[in-house]
Amino acid sequence: MLTLIGTLTNLPASNISANLLNHPCSMFEFTLLGFIVLLTRSIYLMTIGYRLLPDRVTHERDYIRKYNGKEYLKFVEIVVSPGSSLIGETLKSSTFQQRYNATVLAFRGRGKTIHDRLNETEIRAGDSLLL
Repeated sequence: MLTLIGTLTNLPASNISANLLNHPCSMFEFTLLGFIVLLTRSIYLMTIGYRLLPDRVTHERDYIRKYNGKEYLKFVEIVVSPGSSLIGETLKSSTFQQRYNATVLAFRGRGKTIHDRLNETEIRAGDSLLL
């Protein structure tokens, strides 16, 4: 935007200026206006604009907190039965998530809810998997 060839509209503006005012625009005629726009947009983005962007979801528990109860996203909680083939395995070693196209967000059981290190946590009978 700072030069005559900086944007597509600068060339027609120079042509119109040459035809109507007999003053074609020089290569850096738009530099001052372009710098003002650049400065204004930069200040806006640094002060107000970034607050308009949505928050990023960075962790599994944030998915649970953000989307819990929403109509368009449903959670399923399954309990690992005593005869399950998942017992003794980890999510990393099993093909559970790939086979059922599911994402495990948390383990419930053992007196607590586990959100971290899900791939390394050994699955036991009676554990609930939040999908």
